[in-house]
Amino acid sequence: MDGQQISLKKGTNRSSFYPIVCLLCSVLVLLSANAQALPSAKLAQFVETELKTTLLQSTPSAKITIPSLSKMLSQSAFAERDTVESVSILEIRDNGTLLVSLSAGEKTIRFVTPYEMVIQAAVAQNRIYPGQKIKTEDLIEKEIVVSRGLYRSVKNTLITLPQAKQNQIAKNSILEGQPLLYTSIQRSPDLKRGEVIALELTSGDLLLKTQAIVQEPAVIGEKVRVITVKTKRELVGVVTENNTVEVKL
Repeated sequence: MDGQQISLKKGTNRSSFYPIVCLLCSVLVLLSANAQALPSAKLAQFVETELKTTLLQSTPSAKITIPSLSKMLSQSAFAERDTVESVSILEIRDNGTLLVSLSAGEKTIRFVTPYEMVIQAAVAQNRIYPGQKIKTEDLIEKEIVVSRGLYRSVKNTLITLPQAKQNQIAKNSILEGQPLLYTSIQRSPDLKRGEVIALELTSGDLLLKTQAIVQEPAVIGEKVRVITVKTKRELVGVVTENNTVEVKL
């Protein structure tokens, strides 16, 4: 083919080839751009995975995004690398940014990148008063931003919707639109103060059954103070199933 020329037949409309030529040029430009961006894209994926793994150690249920990371890395000194030897978070800041350090060989770079961490939490649809049993219709599930703002400091005390439905009552007032916290609710007691319950006294293989009066609210698995009905003796036992308290002597 050396020395040969390709010519158009007489009468062929040259302008009809322009769109094809332009399309081919566009494809070549895109292929070239993708080839250049590939290393930084792989690096961004690697670094993002490492950062998310670190952040999720303290808040496993969160969803995390780091939107500007790929752009920052593509403009960094490590843009042509697929990976680095070390990724660390030097500081998690109150304004929703991370101070990140990357190391490869003798080279280290530091940069600040924004991130967003959200948690699916139970939120009150209307005001819930102290002592009120929490019902399904009282709640809605919403994403709460915890990487910055009001709820950053209490991110690990937010209640999920399934947790809030587990026989809970409000310890204090919960306003409409406010997410539920572990400190604002408690499980509805299985035993109430003044209730007469079955008491089982055990000592080795011996078992004595009697009755006692509950001195404070308690849930199954917790310790509770009771007073025996007959002897008026105060004892401390563990709440078990079927409104029973077990005391080991």
